[in-house]
Amino acid sequence: MSAFLYPDMPGTGEHLSTPLSPFENLPLDVIEEICVACLDTTAPSAMSPREVPLLLTSISPHLRHVALNTPKLWTSISVFDANAPFRRRLQVPKRAHDPLDIARAQLRIEVVKMWLRLSGNMPLSIHYVGPSGYPVKIDVLLEQAMTDVFLSCCSRWQDIDFELRNCSAVCVAKLTAPDVPLLRSLRLRSTDSNGSFLLSSTLLQAPALNILSLAGVGRHIIKYPAIWANITHLVLHGVDAGRESTAGLARLSTMATRLVSLDISLQNHSQVWLHQLQHDHVIVLPCVQVLSITEPHRLGIVRTIHAPALRTLILRNIPHPPELTALLSCSPVLRKLDLCCDDFGALVKPLRACTALTSLRAVPLEMPYPRASGSYDNVLDAFVYDDERDRVCPRLEVLDCEAFTLDVSFTALYRFITRKQGRVPGLSRWKKLCMHVRFEQDEHQAIKALISEQRQAGSVLSITRDAREGFYLLQTSANNAISLELP
Repeated sequence: MSAFLYPDMPGTGEHLSTPLSPFENLPLDVIEEICVACLDTTAPSAMSPREVPLLLTSISPHLRHVALNTPKLWTSISVFDANAPFRRRLQVPKRAHDPLDIARAQLRIEVVKMWLRLSGNMPLSIHYVGPSGYPVKIDVLLEQAMTDVFLSCCSRWQDIDFELRNCSAVCVAKLTAPDVPLLRSLRLRSTDSNGSFLLSSTLLQAPALNILSLAGVGRHIIKYPAIWANITHLVLHGVDAGRESTAGLARLSTMATRLVSLDISLQNHSQVWLHQLQHDHVIVLPCVQVLSITEPHRLGIVRTIHAPALRTLILRNIPHPPELTALLSCSPVLRKLDLCCDDFGALVKPLRACTALTSLRAVPLEMPYPRASGSYDNVLDAFVYDDERDRVCPRLEVLDCEAFTLDVSFTALYRFITRKQGRVPGLSRWKKLCMHVRFEQDEHQAIKALISEQRQAGSVLSITRDAREGFYLLQTSANNAISLELP
């Protein structure tokens, strides 16, 4: 960090200058592009000296000079207290007033100011989580000071993810659309209030805004003053389960015509809502390709959704099979399904509508994971039937139902694995298979023979015995290796 704060100091890697001279003789614009290519574009920089761009400032004086004069390297930043989650988990009391701690926090603010200056006039991606390790008054002061730093460059905001106290969040919400002409993505969450502070904010009307995340929505879905026709990715957390919310979602679906990704999380309310839903409250999502729904009970929102272009569906609830069947039947191009269910076998009937499905993951809500009762031979056979009319998910390539313990015969398992290896026309090959199955003790030799056969076929089969109950974890992948662990 010292090389960043004091760029005239000799770098820790100055002795490497001579071996790097051929590299340093490259054209400056080429070196700059190489440095930019080293950036991790999946997340904002955490200001770590072990990561680019700070890492580049400690290699050699020449490379430090290049890094400090390349604005593209400093356009993303993530500021948070990395130890805060651990302190909350361990219930560590907040520290008393410590001048050294305050000095460190103030130094971080100065580092952020310099970081932003180095970014020149480039658009910014900022992730900021307010402090929580000091006494409340100090937390508020430090957070407000950091927020003011970010507000001073709001005209360059592009991707913003803030988690602030209400007083700071309100200051951000006071910005207007002209203040943030480049804003493309916004997630603004208050740690001590709901999302009502955004209900009157014209910040949501930024002309370039198309990715929006709202928390503590309640029943105010339509009341947020966003330009819904511009939104392509939308997250709605804390939606009250009720007729008003359903009507709001239905109306929103008619305005957000460019929506391709939707994440809805419902709050825990009475299940009476299931019986109060009106049939005319249909949520039509013609362009949505990714849909995630979280609801604490079977509140019935699944049956109100029509998404013909859906490719990825994530259900963090246990929907009624008829409702799931209805949703899957109107989603003919669905490729990935991740859901919770009571019984893996109960998915067979709804899955018959998923002729294009390539990836399936199923987990139960209960902990510890329950053991499925009865034989599952018929369930496995349904995926590899000869008759196309009876076959389930013929294009399935990835299956993860490890959370369930299934009693199956070796014969059924053998068919399940080998018939999807080119032996049956129309069936895609397995790419990944993860199951928790139980065999009889006298089938160990047959299992070893199956593994040997898979090795010769060029695929992987790993079966690991669970010594606690005599179960086995069965996995396959595309790697050219075999591991076996049997008694």
